[in-house]
Amino acid sequence: MNKNIRILQFLVSILYSVQSHFSGAQTIQLNGNGIPESITRSITGVDGNAALNISVPYKTSYTQNILSVESSINIKGGTSNTSIGGAGVYGENFTLNNNGSVWGGDGYNGGVAVSGNKISINNYRNVYGGNGLGGSGSSGGAGLSGDDIIVDNYRSIYGGDDLGGTGGSGVTGSNITVHNSGGIWGGNGVNGGDGINGSNLFITNDNIISGGYGIKQGGDAISGNQITLNNNGIVQGGYGPDGGCSVYGEDIHINNHGNLSGLYNSQKDAYNTSIIFSGGYNSLDIYSDSVINGDIKLASIPVNGTNELIIKNINNATAINGGLMIGNGSSVYLSGKNSIFNGNISIDEDASMNLSVGNANVHANTITLKSDSWLNIDTSIKNWTQDYYTLLSSDTGISIADNSHIVQYNVLLTEGAESYVYTSLNDDDNKLISMLRWNNTKGMGYGTFNIEKDATLNIGVSLSDNLSPLLYDGWDGKSLTKSGNGTLILSATNNYTGNTEVKSGVLILAAPDALGRTEYLYLSRGAELDMNGYPQTISKLLTAAGSVLNIHGGSLILNNGGESAGTIAGDGSLNINGGMLDITGNNRNFSGVFTVNKGAQLAVSSADNLGTAFVDNYGTLTLNSTSAWQLTNNISGYGNVRKTGAGALNISDNAKWTGMTDIIQGTVILGNADSPVMLGSNQVIVEEQGKLSGFGGVAGNLSNSGIVDLTTYMPGNILTVGGNYTGRNGLILLQTETGGDNSKTDRLVIKGNASGRTRVAVTQAGGTGAETLNGIEVIHVSGNADNAEFIQTERITAGAYDYILKRGQGINSTNWYLISRKDIPVPQPEAVPQPEAVPENHDNNLRPEAGSYVASIAAANNLFVTNLYERQGQELYISHMTGEENEAGIWMYNKGKHNRWRDNSSQLRTRGNSYVVLIGGDIAQWSLNGTDRWHTGMMAGYGHNNNSTNALSTGYHSEGRMNGYTAGLYATWYANDETHNGSYLDSWLQYSWFDNHINGERLPAESWKSKGFTVSLEAGYSWKAGEFTDNYKGSHEWYVQPQLQVVRMNVKSDKYHESNGTSIENTGNGNILTRLGARTWLTSKNGKNTRYAVPFRPFVEAHWLHNSRVFGTSMNGVSIYQDGARDIGEINGGVVGMITPEVAFRADAGIQLGEHGYHNTSAMLSVEYRF
Repeated sequence: MNKNIRILQFLVSILYSVQSHFSGAQTIQLNGNGIPESITRSITGVDGNAALNISVPYKTSYTQNILSVESSINIKGGTSNTSIGGAGVYGENFTLNNNGSVWGGDGYNGGVAVSGNKISINNYRNVYGGNGLGGSGSSGGAGLSGDDIIVDNYRSIYGGDDLGGTGGSGVTGSNITVHNSGGIWGGNGVNGGDGINGSNLFITNDNIISGGYGIKQGGDAISGNQITLNNNGIVQGGYGPDGGCSVYGEDIHINNHGNLSGLYNSQKDAYNTSIIFSGGYNSLDIYSDSVINGDIKLASIPVNGTNELIIKNINNATAINGGLMIGNGSSVYLSGKNSIFNGNISIDEDASMNLSVGNANVHANTITLKSDSWLNIDTSIKNWTQDYYTLLSSDTGISIADNSHIVQYNVLLTEGAESYVYTSLNDDDNKLISMLRWNNTKGMGYGTFNIEKDATLNIGVSLSDNLSPLLYDGWDGKSLTKSGNGTLILSATNNYTGNTEVKSGVLILAAPDALGRTEYLYLSRGAELDMNGYPQTISKLLTAAGSVLNIHGGSLILNNGGESAGTIAGDGSLNINGGMLDITGNNRNFSGVFTVNKGAQLAVSSADNLGTAFVDNYGTLTLNSTSAWQLTNNISGYGNVRKTGAGALNISDNAKWTGMTDIIQGTVILGNADSPVMLGSNQVIVEEQGKLSGFGGVAGNLSNSGIVDLTTYMPGNILTVGGNYTGRNGLILLQTETGGDNSKTDRLVIKGNASGRTRVAVTQAGGTGAETLNGIEVIHVSGNADNAEFIQTERITAGAYDYILKRGQGINSTNWYLISRKDIPVPQPEAVPQPEAVPENHDNNLRPEAGSYVASIAAANNLFVTNLYERQGQELYISHMTGEENEAGIWMYNKGKHNRWRDNSSQLRTRGNSYVVLIGGDIAQWSLNGTDRWHTGMMAGYGHNNNSTNALSTGYHSEGRMNGYTAGLYATWYANDETHNGSYLDSWLQYSWFDNHINGERLPAESWKSKGFTVSLEAGYSWKAGEFTDNYKGSHEWYVQPQLQVVRMNVKSDKYHESNGTSIENTGNGNILTRLGARTWLTSKNGKNTRYAVPFRPFVEAHWLHNSRVFGTSMNGVSIYQDGARDIGEINGGVVGMITPEVAFRADAGIQLGEHGYHNTSAMLSVEYRF
């Protein structure tokens, strides 16, 4: 190389000497207008001066000042034997287009060919630095020198030689941009010159850059600091016993597509060092066409210094023909593809090598980690797809000093968390590998992946049970735990058999059975499992409230059920193969399928538990509703459905299951009036606390231990049983419009057989009651019903009638009817003339309450009816105070009655007991003629009546109760006041008011009030029919008194409606009672005082009583009244006596008899006190 350069310089000198040229320094003023100025003749400087000085206008730039050196023109600086050679071209702020040759002058130190700042050089031929002639300590001149230079080199740039000193640099300075398509060489010398030297260098090399030849030390191709090199050609150190580097310096950034070489040293049979990084922050990006010959070294640095290098193998670059030497305190970061060093790697004290798992595998002949060296390993690989990752490998082994440091760090881990990665030498000590601790068998096995928030780790290798007896404390070797708020992806089919627990963050499945053969799957609050479209089989699912199981198009199979309190979302399928899955979470965003296989169970308690999912049931589905639930999910399959909970479950035509339906508790409502539902179950069981209601029916059998409720907002609902019906003391609820045979009613239609005992409760839904012929059909059985009993539980009343549930007769014997008559007629094959309707309701089931209503109104009108002799039974007496005859005084009588009667249909039997107390007294007496006497007085009383009625046709009974008061006036006239013989008149007027109560059997109590006036007029005539004297000289007189009393009764109540709507109206108001008969008595006087009678006077009465109207009641227009009460015979007997001259009493007993069993007995005690 050196020899060739010398020959070239000699030939150029000859050419220069023969051409026309100018000697002496020249100055050219450039015009600054952007138009090039051309140099058309050669110029040679003298005495070490520049050949060509460039002058430019003020404040112009290099782009405006252009100088062109034409072809074959030589410009050379002046030679100096004692000083520095002159520059070929010198100036600032100009552009040089060189098509000739530019030389620096020779001198003690060679001159610079082109010198200056802010210069742009387009070199199309040759640029030579001047030669140094001074020997040791001198140097050749640079080809180009200055600051802020742009170099576009298309030919050659040489540094000057100095055989006694140091060769010059091809290019030197700061802030230099070089685009090299030719060659740039350092000059030759004892120490070769650098190809390019300086700071802030930006170099693009497409050809060659070389250091100069050195007798001792070859020059570096590129040296300096803050260098960026994009190399597509050759960058090589200069020849010499100690060859130069391709690149040397600090803060260097290299993108190498070409050749970086320290030249081959034949004595060492190796390349010289290729690159030396002396400090700062450096990078080396190597590509597939990269060649690096020689070692890469990082110089040792002082304490607190910095020397870092990032080596990035972009795309499987070829091997580096050298080693890697990391000096004290320096650091190397390797990334990208695998890096292969054919030499050795050594890491000195306090030096570090930094590797990333899954990023760069570094291979060398030998690898040595010296004392206190550091190997930092980034285990933050996001996609773990290998059983282990090789970080370092060696042909002859890896030597790790005892006090060296291997440190792992992982940004995917939650701060302070235990790492899931373990790094160690392999058994042959020729590889340093990182592996999942899951697979470590040397005591560090670990199964928890604690991932930082917003971080994601993908495990793409299969995880199997770690059977090593040496495991990290607390791990069983077969269970996976996901913690931290980040995301873990399992993208391999796994085989571990323990539990999977997601404590927080997200676990995503990216392969079939990514959870292996998980026993229990736990999801904690805030955790999420995303199945991501893949199938997975586990034993049991246990999720906490606040967790999310996202099926996401996948398929989860549970062999032993579990408990799901969290959220299930997405689509796909959740299959229960065994056990029971109890779901309590809100799954409204789940639109997939629940599949319950034979022997398995699914339990839910609200609509949100099922979301919008389909349910394919072949096991048992439990719907536990505690509140109203409209079931909108499509449910199919032959499995069983259990309804529990006290709430109502409303199902529509999406309920397509065919298995058994067991209503254990609460209500199942079928459809609605517009969309009835025929439930496809082959068997529906209504348990004791269950209820079936709604519209439609069941396709199969129905067993009823609870309630089958047909009632809706109006009668007419039909519930159909497609199979057999079995009553197990259950209850059927019906609504019926209580009228005739064609009344609207709910009906139970059984297409199969009926058996067992069933209670039936019917609610009246309108209707005023009517006579039935065949009855109202409420239960229809198409099959056999011999062993069926449908038993009425509650009374069914309307108007005057009781409706009775009875089995039909003849061909209708499998049906049950509501009838208001006593019996159901046997259907006749042909029409038979029916007799006219029998009045008086003899064939109908009258309500016993009718008897109580009648008894109450009859008692209210009769209770306070009295006559003269019940009030005043004695005659004159002599006052013990005045000694005068007098009848003034007060009186009181007590009377009790017991009566029995029947109604006009003879169905009702009524008994009653009454008690009355009446108190009165005269307020005035007078006589108009001295013989007669008038009396007027006032009276008041209290009465009470209890009655009970039994209905013979139904067995029902009712009880009535009445309490009332009266107040009134009376007036009496005796024609003969002394003897009371002859005529008398008596009258009275009362106003009475009553509280009435009825308690019908199994019916609500009824209460109402009644009130009104009663007026009486009584007349009679007394005469002495005979007399006789006894042996004791006592006289006895017999009297006879015909009597007539007329009483107008007008106590009544307003029209009243029972709670069931029946209209109650009393009849018999305004009745006129006529009492006609006679009274006879015997009066005795002793011999001592013939004026006054003895204390006792017996009497007997006989009367005929006639009522113009009989008391009764009208119930919705049906009349019921007392039978046998229109004409009544009465007989009374008793005694009137004196206890003292002032106190008189009367006691009697009587009986009244009428037709049809009318019977009334009474007893009375009356007391008078006279003063």
